[in-house]
Amino acid sequence: MKERMWKYIYDGFLILALAVPTLELLSEIEGPGFQREFMLLYFAAYFLLALVLETKDKSIWTYRLLPAFPIVVLIISRDFVLLWNSLVPLAVFAALLFMLRLPYNKWIIPVPVIVLLIFFVPRDNMPVYVAGCLILAAAAAVSGFLKGVHRERWIILLVLAVGISCFIPSGEEPIRWEGIKGMIYRIGDFFETKWKDLSYFFAGLSGDEDVAYTGYSMSGGLSGGVSGSSREEMYFYTQGRRQPVYLNGVVFAKLGKDGFTERIESELPVNAWLALYLNALAAGDVSREEAACFSRVERADVIYAYMRTSDLLLPASTFRIDNDLKYGLGETVKKGFQYDIGYLSFDVSSRYFKRLVENAEKNSIIISYEEAKKLAADNYNLTLAYYLTEDEYYKCIEALQEMDSDPVYRDTSMVTDRMQRLADSLSEDCTTDMQKALKIEAYLRQYEYDMSVDLRDYDNYVDAFLFEKQKGYCVHYASAMVCLLRACGIPARYVQGFIYNPDNDGVIYGNNAHAWVEAYMSGIGWIRFEPTAAIQSPDTYAWRLRLRTAEDDLEPEEEPGEDEPEVGKDIPEPVVLPTENTEEEGTSFIEVLRTIGLYLLGLIGMAGIVIAIYLLVRRIIYNRLTPEQKLMHDVQTLSRRLDGRLKPGEKAGSVFDYLPLIEEESCRRDMEELFKGYYRVRFRGDAADESLVKGMRGMIKRIR
Repeated sequence: MKERMWKYIYDGFLILALAVPTLELLSEIEGPGFQREFMLLYFAAYFLLALVLETKDKSIWTYRLLPAFPIVVLIISRDFVLLWNSLVPLAVFAALLFMLRLPYNKWIIPVPVIVLLIFFVPRDNMPVYVAGCLILAAAAAVSGFLKGVHRERWIILLVLAVGISCFIPSGEEPIRWEGIKGMIYRIGDFFETKWKDLSYFFAGLSGDEDVAYTGYSMSGGLSGGVSGSSREEMYFYTQGRRQPVYLNGVVFAKLGKDGFTERIESELPVNAWLALYLNALAAGDVSREEAACFSRVERADVIYAYMRTSDLLLPASTFRIDNDLKYGLGETVKKGFQYDIGYLSFDVSSRYFKRLVENAEKNSIIISYEEAKKLAADNYNLTLAYYLTEDEYYKCIEALQEMDSDPVYRDTSMVTDRMQRLADSLSEDCTTDMQKALKIEAYLRQYEYDMSVDLRDYDNYVDAFLFEKQKGYCVHYASAMVCLLRACGIPARYVQGFIYNPDNDGVIYGNNAHAWVEAYMSGIGWIRFEPTAAIQSPDTYAWRLRLRTAEDDLEPEEEPGEDEPEVGKDIPEPVVLPTENTEEEGTSFIEVLRTIGLYLLGLIGMAGIVIAIYLLVRRIIYNRLTPEQKLMHDVQTLSRRLDGRLKPGEKAGSVFDYLPLIEEESCRRDMEELFKGYYRVRFRGDAADESLVKGMRGMIKRIR
């Protein structure tokens, strides 16, 4: 009885030490309606009831009475909030109780203890009672490897020490524990790196080249709600100005009910755009000084981190790349793959850039290769022959001009009547394709940004986004702009890739994955547009430069004059936009640890399910045995438990050799009678009656 008493106390403190921090974490979850006070109250009720039943040797009733408790709560209160807050602590209590019943619990107990420590230790405002429980839980995990009842007595002494320490007056300055925290952070960084390496390894084994983990995918199919990822996907180191850079990954044109299909695989070099762009400069008679107001040469080093893809991610205006990559990758690359690039950075909000596009549309010309080389050298100090041969130059111009009339970019099969009416109303006052595109872009940026929207059940998800839901995320915005542009007769395509956020110091995270639109403007080619509300407008990071004059130097650009119509005029009132931005700056240490904790909890949950299935199958098999077979099985189980009490090297010759190991006289007498009955069944052939089988099962529970 004394040994059992210590065991009850030990189990009780361990359950409390694990349950209190667990319920504290659950109470912080917004949405489900968890309330700390209710959950702790119900848990205390479960704990006390189970303790009474255990001390009365009625532990079987613990599993019969406790599940009925929430039903009683519902009948009495008729309140689903109370019901919810009674079910959750019941699940926690049942899980902990089950864990203590497992034969090798000393190896299992440290797992939830480590998870709770990972969640709570880095916090600066940990509640005192949670800290005390974590100390007890950690001590219990360590003491589980001690033998005999000493571990129970040790944990009781520790409880007294923690309790006394809670009442010791503390100084004005809190203990910082900087050394311990530093060690925890270093350990956390180590496991973070190993976890990323492990997840990257298994992503490769799956054979799936889509970077679904990050949000960027080589597929343009429609998905449901999305959630960002903080995993490092790429590194983009540039010496240019600190402004966002769009990295094109994959291009789609054909749109259907399930999103974009049939990705565009171009046979042109990645710098094909440069040929048509130089012709646009010539058409607009753009000087070196004017070009400097909206464009400049920049370079960057690109390194693939935890990403596995066959897409070459580049700025659309890349003119120089490693020679062997000029036409793309051609194969799946892995972590550590890198290349350096040169590209033109554009201020698409500049009046000079907009004028360039409109002039190219009105006055499209083709200049010779020699003239193009001179323009590239005069405006950007570039030697065109290094990037495009003469044959490539004319081939690129011809291929890009053919895209203007390519029906795949003008397909309006997803454009409904009301979408067509909307496109007509937005473009009725515009005189150029550029003005129409900017008007559509400004209109779509009024819609509410919401990453949880799922439009897969609609026959036309673009129409549903525009007129029914009126909220969504980048995929919906980009799809809508493609349709509205095509409804206006402008070729358009859908692009997926990443946005490099300069605030991330060269790191591109999974949550920087994005989708946007490119519209084809005659005479200059594909121009990027950003319709997604949560992404910064190009006006936000505009350079605001204008041409030098005799009176002044470079100054901020003036507001549009009367000759430049204001593109946001006469559009409907904007809806309320969300305050959050999808360009997060990465992840904190706490978020990483919580992610690891969630994975650990998932593994524990899966292990629990497997164990539960195993025990259920074992129970079913046991129930199908004959009484004699059940008796034989139970004697073997009891013998294995009693073998642990033998001295090292000793073996029992018969079951009666176990009797001296039982200290309690009544238990020893009961066991002797059961063994005699077992011998009569085994050697004399008597039938195993029900009382004998039940008695042996009861003896197994008594012998712990």
